[in-house]
Amino acid sequence: MRELTVGHNCTAGTANTIYTVPKGCKAIATLLFIANGGGTTKAVTAAWYDASNTTSVTITGAKSLSAGDYLQFSSGRMVMDEYDYITVTPEAGSTMSVIFTVELHQNASYQHGS
Repeated sequence: MRELTVGHNCTAGTANTIYTVPKGCKAIATLLFIANGGGTTKAVTAAWYDASNTTSVTITGAKSLSAGDYLQFSSGRMVMDEYDYITVTPEAGSTMSVIFTVELHQNASYQHGS
């Protein structure tokens, strides 16, 4: 197991891929932190793409964040398989940043070169 944290300053008005689980791994998401660093209230959407079902699952939809406000998801754990990813889409004209932490585990079949 390896812990990994990524930080991302988002591009406003577009879906930003924050993290993609590498081939041969699973990731246990333990923190998703989204901050509005701008001076006005803006909305943000976050989603988990489940590659095994080719489905995007909404984590938060068009959540309004005041200037300097944040969202923090850290009470549970979400298991993500290889090629799953997290996206964050801030409203146009916003200044949003994301911190995302996972526990990265190598699948047993890949540990021995399979």
